[in-house]
Amino acid sequence: MLDRRTYLQSAALTLAAPAGVDYLAAMGDRRWTAVETPTSRTLEAAVQTPVGAFAAGSNGILLERTSDGWTVRRRNGPSGNGNDLHAVDVDDDGTQIWMAGASGALGAYDVYAAELTDHTAPDDVTDTLTALSVTGSGDEATVYLGDASGNVHVSRDGGASWTHLTPGSGATIHGLDTDDETHAALVDGTGSVFETTTGTEWERAGLDAESHLEAVAVEDEVTVVGSKVHERTDDGWRTVDVTDAALTDVAICACGGVHAVGVDGDVVHRPGEKQDEPGAWRVSSPTEATLHGVTVGHPHVAVGASGTILER
Repeated sequence: MLDRRTYLQSAALTLAAPAGVDYLAAMGDRRWTAVETPTSRTLEAAVQTPVGAFAAGSNGILLERTSDGWTVRRRNGPSGNGNDLHAVDVDDDGTQIWMAGASGALGAYDVYAAELTDHTAPDDVTDTLTALSVTGSGDEATVYLGDASGNVHVSRDGGASWTHLTPGSGATIHGLDTDDETHAALVDGTGSVFETTTGTEWERAGLDAESHLEAVAVEDEVTVVGSKVHERTDDGWRTVDVTDAALTDVAICACGGVHAVGVDGDVVHRPGEKQDEPGAWRVSSPTEATLHGVTVGHPHVAVGASGTILER
């Protein structure tokens, strides 16, 4: 079975590329460019799959990027009630996109069969689900959910049963990511980072950075973003003030490069070890719209307000 990180960092970069296109050649134009979008609804999150990128957002809309551009796959969310979607992730084999949002909205969309299974109100939880991460596949998928009341809900059987706990003080969980079924990290509205290496016991990760953190990426180590970028190293946390605008989401490439997006349309990038000038942060503002989500692949995709979609 493909490891989740191996899938996200390699399959999403190659399987999603158009047939016959050399990957390095295709990445030659490294500018973020706004593309035509089929919606004016706010898009909150994006994810890569073997068939292409997907994005989700207000009123439960789900978009897919095809060879002909972006198209609407679902308009009203998992249950058909039109609840906003705030988070998406893909399972290890790239088959199921999990999506979560308002009023306990939760579903799994099969990218090959184009079928959606409704898991709304898992174990009767109807709070707003604000964060999501998935590892494993099918009936063995481990699903982590964070909500607006600071609770973490975990299923280790593909959504059939759930456990619940509150790692912090009850502040909204803004971001959550997993490296495997037992290693996960989250950030909440108090500016705290919590981490688990067992899947059940959460501890503070040593960074109380600011009053607001928005997103986290777990790639061996932990990277979190808010008004600054915080990266955990062997020597502790390293904080970089990259841009004046708050950052809302972060993703890490196979090369180790970091991409983050934020308000005022800012996109920040630090090249990885396999690229030129590792460690040098670059900032661009290809749009004035607030960006809420970013995913790396072919192409990289950033999404945001008023249906904004950028590709690189």
